[in-house]
Amino acid sequence: MIASATLIRPRAYVLPQPCDSEADFRRFHHLDINHLSALQLWAENEAAGAALAAIMRGGADPVIVYENGRTLSASWWLRERLERTKGGRT
Repeated sequence: MIASATLIRPRAYVLPQPCDSEADFRRFHHLDINHLSALQLWAENEAAGAALAAIMRGGADPVIVYENGRTLSASWWLRERLERTKGGRT
């Protein structure tokens, strides 16, 4: 039997809710990536790519609400996230 501590499971990719917290606001505007290491950038790029692929497969594209009720599709934000994190390397 494998101990649960040795299992690595992917986490769900959580979209930012910029109206909920300062951290989510910073993440929505990609201000959080300046402090990521190259390996963390790579991991974020991989996770965002997987999230975008899941949206494309599923057909439902969630909406992110920001500022005064403006909206942005999750797929649009994820494409921008991919562009901004593509420099990460292992």
